[in-house]
Amino acid sequence: MNFKFEIFLFRLSFIFIIFDSFPIPIEFVYRPLSIFPLAILALNRLKILFKNNKVYVSKKIIYIFLSILLISIYQSAINYKNFSGLIKFILEIIVIIIIYNGFMRGFELSLNKRGIKSNLRSSFKLVIYALIFIGTTQLLFRFLNLTDLSNIINSLFTYRYNSSRIQFFSGEPSMGIRTVVFFMSMYAFILEKKVPYLILFLVLCLIFLSGSTFGILFIILFGFFHSLLKSSLKTLFRNFLIFLFFSTIIYFVVPLFLVYLSPYAQNKINLVYMLIASLDFETLLLIAEKDGSIFLRVFNPIIGFFVFLNNPFGVGGENFKFEYITTINEYFPFALNHSTVQKVLFESSEITPKSLISKMLSEFGLFGIWIILFTFNRFRKIIKNNSDLFLLFIFIFTLTINYGSYVYIPLIFTISLFYFINKKTDDLHNYNKLQ
Repeated sequence: MNFKFEIFLFRLSFIFIIFDSFPIPIEFVYRPLSIFPLAILALNRLKILFKNNKVYVSKKIIYIFLSILLISIYQSAINYKNFSGLIKFILEIIVIIIIYNGFMRGFELSLNKRGIKSNLRSSFKLVIYALIFIGTTQLLFRFLNLTDLSNIINSLFTYRYNSSRIQFFSGEPSMGIRTVVFFMSMYAFILEKKVPYLILFLVLCLIFLSGSTFGILFIILFGFFHSLLKSSLKTLFRNFLIFLFFSTIIYFVVPLFLVYLSPYAQNKINLVYMLIASLDFETLLLIAEKDGSIFLRVFNPIIGFFVFLNNPFGVGGENFKFEYITTINEYFPFALNHSTVQKVLFESSEITPKSLISKMLSEFGLFGIWIILFTFNRFRKIIKNNSDLFLLFIFIFTLTINYGSYVYIPLIFTISLFYFINKKTDDLHNYNKLQ
């Protein structure tokens, strides 16, 4: 395959990350357009590796893969006698392998970290401008009440849309905000400088005007982990005060945007402020009883933890749904009235813990804890020598709290990037030792 064409596909797959709910005729919530150029790159990489007998997978990866597969097969066959979760999990592994090999092909063609930055720089700038442009356009269309035009434009790149909210190129505002934060985190890596204040201001305004409570929560969590992980013992208290200061500003600024938000967003934000005002668990239960969305976002991670306590060795990949209703019956019976919970109960629809950490704990138990600790410890060592990756590390850290799926292209891109840079560092170290 032509080198220039492969680089073109690599850049295209990077640009297409923003289209995570593309109107592809498949029955999945997450519909990334990037999968198509990545699949071509992945197939070409695998063909070259097999042809040259250079296929290599580390023993640790093999052990991890076999362990999670054995847990999943055992639980599906013995405990649940249902293989739907196992089949979905295996399909997810295949998709992850495709995405990983696609990005790795692009990284290898770029040769090193500097080459990656060079190849993606123009694409990255295009994406940043496109995100700001579409967010601003959606805002203007809402103010001008151009609902039909807004829906027509949004339908070109997402299968679900709501002209009353800013959702960027995604199917919902919170997904769009995660994508925006991912590319903001890439700024220091690709352009090797801080995000300009004007761009940061515009992005934050669009995020607040989206009215997404969980999108705003993602921003707050990102700031918290940034303050925590950037701190030494001497600066911890100071950074914590800075975080509190900016959190307080957000607390007082968000209500100023309420008048510009849809009734749905206003209701969600008012419920959150009611909870903050009371800081009472009973109030949280009352809100969760009335609002199914808040129940799923807040209590599903807790349910995942309960599933882990009852199954310390895990229930297997994508088998969380088989324990979901039982756990709700035991701890949160009021939630059986929510439509999403009823779909799980009566239609056996899919459900996740809404948090990767909770998902890993519930599905792989103690082994899941080891995977999480091993991965973050490895990443922590990598960023010591690669400070331009720090914000991406914070992004992944925040994502594990606020996102509940294994298949997410920004996550796999970042993990692949960390692995590639670490491998290049190890290869250079081994070469120097030989010299």
